[in-house]
Amino acid sequence: MRGFDLRTSKYFYRLLIFCFCLSMLPVICLGLFSVYKASGAIQIKVNEANINVINQTRMRVEQLLKAIDNVSTQAIESALLKNAVSQPFSEQNYKDINELVDALIHIQTYELRISDVELHSFKQNWMIIGGGFQQAVNSPLQGVFPAIKKTSAWVSDNSLYPRTAGYPGISLIKSVPVNTIVPEGAILLHMPYMELNQMIEGSSGSGKVLILDADYRIIATDHNNKAGQLLKEKELRDGFAASDARQGDFQAHYNNESVNVVYIRSSYNDWIYASIIPYDVVTQDARAISWATLWTCLVIMLAIAVFTLLGSKRMYLPIRRIYESVQTPTGEELSENRSDELLYIGKRIDFLINSQQQMEAVVGNQSRQLKDFFVLKLFNGQLSPSEVREKISQFELPRWRWHAVLALQIDTLEQTNYGERDKDLLMFAMSNIAGEVIPSSSRYNPILIDRFQVTLIGGNHTEVSAFREYVSSMAEKIQKAAADYVKLKVSIGISQPFDEVLQTPAAFRESLDALKYRMRLGEEAILDITDVKPQRELTRYYPKLLGEELLHAVQFLDQKKAAELLSEWMRTLIKVPLSHREYQVALARLLVEVIGLLQDEGIAFQPLQGEASSLFEQLFNLHTPEETEAWLWKSIIVPVIEAQRKQRESQAVSLSVQVIELIQEKFDTDLTLEWCASRLNYAPDYIRKLFRKETGMNFSDYLSNYRHLMARKWLAETDMKIHEIAQKLKYNNAQNFIRNFRKMEGVTPGQYRAQVNLSDEE
Repeated sequence: MRGFDLRTSKYFYRLLIFCFCLSMLPVICLGLFSVYKASGAIQIKVNEANINVINQTRMRVEQLLKAIDNVSTQAIESALLKNAVSQPFSEQNYKDINELVDALIHIQTYELRISDVELHSFKQNWMIIGGGFQQAVNSPLQGVFPAIKKTSAWVSDNSLYPRTAGYPGISLIKSVPVNTIVPEGAILLHMPYMELNQMIEGSSGSGKVLILDADYRIIATDHNNKAGQLLKEKELRDGFAASDARQGDFQAHYNNESVNVVYIRSSYNDWIYASIIPYDVVTQDARAISWATLWTCLVIMLAIAVFTLLGSKRMYLPIRRIYESVQTPTGEELSENRSDELLYIGKRIDFLINSQQQMEAVVGNQSRQLKDFFVLKLFNGQLSPSEVREKISQFELPRWRWHAVLALQIDTLEQTNYGERDKDLLMFAMSNIAGEVIPSSSRYNPILIDRFQVTLIGGNHTEVSAFREYVSSMAEKIQKAAADYVKLKVSIGISQPFDEVLQTPAAFRESLDALKYRMRLGEEAILDITDVKPQRELTRYYPKLLGEELLHAVQFLDQKKAAELLSEWMRTLIKVPLSHREYQVALARLLVEVIGLLQDEGIAFQPLQGEASSLFEQLFNLHTPEETEAWLWKSIIVPVIEAQRKQRESQAVSLSVQVIELIQEKFDTDLTLEWCASRLNYAPDYIRKLFRKETGMNFSDYLSNYRHLMARKWLAETDMKIHEIAQKLKYNNAQNFIRNFRKMEGVTPGQYRAQVNLSDEE
């Protein structure tokens, strides 16, 4: 292996970075997790310690408050106070008053921290305040009970009893008697805020203790002189109000620093005992653990980095060997990827794979082209039997008991999104559809021949009828797929089944012949030559009467009548089961007769499409009655009518045409040339000569011929009796009509009617 420089290797650096990150990630995650868990545990411990501190403070304060409450209750229940509030004392009752004052002073012990005791009689309007007796019409303490809505309560709002405003503190106000709805008097025990402040001094632990009443008024604090004031810090008030829990904690800002607040809500009087701890104090131990964890992780990461570097070198060596082995023999390299070994190796492998795939594609494409060429020559009959057998073995083509040829042709591109320029692409699409629908084991490669898509299909069915059903089902699937996926109408011709593949050329011609019977069956047809080919051929059939009427309509420029007669002529023709060649003969005859109308008038025919010599080719390339009728009308009849109209307009209006129109209108009257001449304001001799020149016959002969034409029509299309027809055509008697008809037709009127009816039945 040649030497190499690791500094130029992108893959080595990627491998090194990946291994380093993979190794470091667990260490980093473990360190972060340890710090997170330790910080959380320390904060929980700090919170629990402070909860214990404030809980002890709460118990001490509540113990004092409850002791004061009990003492006051005992005093109220004593006979002296209970009876005194209902007595009308005055200065003359100084002995009783002194006794009451002594009893009240007895309550003010040092342990209870009570600074003053008052007794008020609402009923007798007197009160004892500060050891002195006073008469009072309305005691100021009487209005406190509606505000506190209790018979006994600790009151910290000095505004309820203004007398205590001079020495702020908390007051216990109880009704006398106890728990009465309408008290006769009240007792008040007052404790200054400073007594409570002294109780909580030195008990704050690592934080600052704060006692609040239910209205967030500061009852006691160990760090300032705000007792008696409402708590101004909104963030603290919101934290306390956020939950009704008896204890909890939250973070806030207090005195411009982040703090952690733990609190207990008293069930005795709804006071809040809180401990406010600076956040730095809470996280002090956690920071120490974090630094210890960081240094530990750094040492571990340094050791991992050393092992990663050594391990990456060993893991990189096989990649380097592969990189050097896939370089080109000439030493030529992809310079822009030389430092990225894996990218270079990948491109070299892709190059080899692409080269192999291209070779396989070329071989496969040539093999398919050879198969297609073989199938094309097979259909055209250009192979000998030995060549056919040799190619079938060479290409490993399937062998079947039965064979048939499917020839597909697009019916029309009208009312689709395609044009003639798309036809080749559409035919290739049809080949692909045939290849997808028919299993590869049941066909040779579908190919295109001229305007047709052709497929040789085979099967090993025991009965030929079963094989024919299978072929028909495949044709139906192809037709449906063309309609669903390409939105095209197609017709499919099917040859007769055959057992020797050498019969393929004849079968191909049969499938094309089958398609020509669309003239009778229309678009989207599946045409099995066995079904559509007539068992016997009717020769020389032509709807002569309708053809003559059509020629007269064209000759007299009646487009509406001509269109109706053309449609009727086509319907009459396709009702008769003829071979496709007989259909072509009948259509060619009509084409010649219509164009002959112009030649009789000396007008050159100028078709809309192509030269006159290509008219028959265009006609024979049409497939359906609708296409044929549309082409005859648009390309032949309309141009003929327009040419006649222009010719007659250029010569004014031909008198002969006017005479003919009079004959058509008045043929069933005693019409004479003289009457026509007088009607047209011309001399009879001039009309006679002009009519003979333009029509080639005398007026009387033309009138007789037209009456004879109408007689044939009435015989063929109506049930009129012969003598009625003779009378209507102005014959002297029926015998004259019969003799004249036999002279012109070779048969009597009755025989002619019978022949026409027999032809219609067939």
